[in-house]
Amino acid sequence: MSSNLQNYQVLGTVGEGAHGIVLKARHFGTGKIVALKKVTVKKTAVDGLPVQVIREIKALQYLPQHENIVALRDMFPQGLSVVLVFEFIPSNLWEILDVYKLTGPQIKCYLSMLLKGVDFIHANNIIHRVRTVSLLFAENLANAKLVIFFFAVFRISNLQTCSFLRLEF
Repeated sequence: MSSNLQNYQVLGTVGEGAHGIVLKARHFGTGKIVALKKVTVKKTAVDGLPVQVIREIKALQYLPQHENIVALRDMFPQGLSVVLVFEFIPSNLWEILDVYKLTGPQIKCYLSMLLKGVDFIHANNIIHRVRTVSLLFAENLANAKLVIFFFAVFRISNLQTCSFLRLEF
């Protein structure tokens, strides 16, 4: 899917981070709700993007789809920014813990989903170094996903895994 910002109706701001802003939006063509992470280029790095952003993009491009890893659906340049299009997941585990008291079975369920996601990325030679509950997003008890790969580290176990170094739009 090749896009630009005009293909989306922005519904609101979800949050702001170190590298930009996250917007909730609806794709005009499909009607799907997505998260748009607009990353502004502030410091020049490899290919003009912060290295952490490149790590996140490459980790998500490299990984096959998995039920417990957020999906990067598209990305496109927008002025001096790059917009990453993710599936929209409404809240993170920190927000859930702030509002609800989870039962033992619910805690086990979230932990199981987190460990399945971590096991999957480790099996694919990526280490997710950030350890905080705000990086596990959830729609409901049955669907939690690991997000934000800014600090991902690629373990190069063979020469074939070196292909992740090319940034592709």
